[in-house]
Amino acid sequence: MTSASQPPEVPSAAPPDAGRLLVPEDPGVDVYCPECDYNLRGIASDRCPWCGWVIDIDVLIRALSEPLAWRRKAAIACGLLLGLGLLVVFALTAGGTKRLTPWEGLALLAVLLAAGGHFAVATLSWLRVRPWPMRNGETARILRFVAVLSLSAAVVGAAGFLRTNNRPAMVRGVTVTKTLEFALAASFFTLPGWSLLAMCLVCFRETTKGASQPSTMREVRHPSIPAKAPFVVEVAGRYDRAQLTQSWTDSPLEQTPQMREAIEAAWATALASARETGRILYDAPLGRLVGVRYEPTSLHLRLGPTTYREFVGTNGRLAARLPEQGSDGLADPLGLSATVLTRDGYLAFGRRSDRVNYYAGYIHTFGGMLEEADRLVAGGYDVFGSMRRELQEELHLDEAAVTGLIVTGLIRDQELQQPELLFEVSASLKRSDLAERWQKASEWEEHTGIEFVFDEPEAVLAFLLQQGRLAPVAQAALLLHGRHGWGTEWYEQTCFVLYGEIPLSLPNA
Repeated sequence: MTSASQPPEVPSAAPPDAGRLLVPEDPGVDVYCPECDYNLRGIASDRCPWCGWVIDIDVLIRALSEPLAWRRKAAIACGLLLGLGLLVVFALTAGGTKRLTPWEGLALLAVLLAAGGHFAVATLSWLRVRPWPMRNGETARILRFVAVLSLSAAVVGAAGFLRTNNRPAMVRGVTVTKTLEFALAASFFTLPGWSLLAMCLVCFRETTKGASQPSTMREVRHPSIPAKAPFVVEVAGRYDRAQLTQSWTDSPLEQTPQMREAIEAAWATALASARETGRILYDAPLGRLVGVRYEPTSLHLRLGPTTYREFVGTNGRLAARLPEQGSDGLADPLGLSATVLTRDGYLAFGRRSDRVNYYAGYIHTFGGMLEEADRLVAGGYDVFGSMRRELQEELHLDEAAVTGLIVTGLIRDQELQQPELLFEVSASLKRSDLAERWQKASEWEEHTGIEFVFDEPEAVLAFLLQQGRLAPVAQAALLLHGRHGWGTEWYEQTCFVLYGEIPLSLPNA
């Protein structure tokens, strides 16, 4: 569909880090999340990108400005004094020995390791930007490992006394055997390691509010997003053209007389509404998803015929929901959606116009449905060809500009109950070039603008949190993009922050 009027101007899309930063980007000041120790400097979101903590500026200001508490002062003093004392012990012991044996070297290494650990604890405690006691995270695990390493080196170094051939000596009337020498040396050289472990117990707190705790993630769900995810993921995997197969059935959607009546009534209502609002609405044959079968390396679609009229009368929000309808009574036209990756590292989405029938004004992926133009002579549809056609129509993206096209999953919109096959498209164009191509697109009336988000975890999470009108398909596309690119841990944490759940209806492929 085309229009005689000119396409609107491309709205200026600022980089994802433009605009007011919630936490100032001062290179001299690092501000850490009190829940997970993530560095919040320069964050534009109202939540910690890692654990979802709602950023409270007052809490951060107090962390930066409050005077050091006496316990923290004591920890700093103890860490510095112990570190300096151990360095003195190391210097005196090493300087008083002409030639160190390997055993003596190990014992002194134990002292040196513990000294470094004490200095590290004192330094971390002195940094006011970190909450204190500090979160028991990766740094605490490293320091505890250093302490255990110091203890091990001290015991092995002291074992050298057991290997000497010296006879027992008399010291002030006390017989000193090799075993006693070992016990005394081990006690002396393990003291630094034990003191470092004690410092870790004092200065690091146990916490259950880390990003890895699903129960906590449910509590920090973003308040502007419904408690339940607006989509479910039926397949999560990456499939190229060779891995996608299909079969065809000529059987149409089975309709009872009551269903046909409800579909016609819903279609008449939709036509009347479209005429009043100037929206685009017409009936056409479409490809229906009858079933799906998948493995990690293959995706099989069973397709059949349906129409847009049946979609409006069953899946659509204008449908008269029949009690006996169930999932078998849905038209289920298969949607195709593309997330476009530009050459300079941006993800592109469209801002839907007010003329479309569903999700008008929402940020949405580019795409459409399986149409008659995509039918194959032998039955079925050219699914990848259909996606390329949609890219040509909506973005003026020809085959030369597409360097990669791959399926990333199958989801179902919870509101429309429509299945959507998600694609990722790698383009050889930069962001500015893609925006120029969009202006030349033949079906630009479906979108009034093009939106970009930088392809990195923090920017994507901020985009998900700040975009109030983000269609379910676009949310799913961003999350599956992150799942494939940044791992299941990022995906699950982000889902818990957004929805308090992981929107999976079937096991992952």
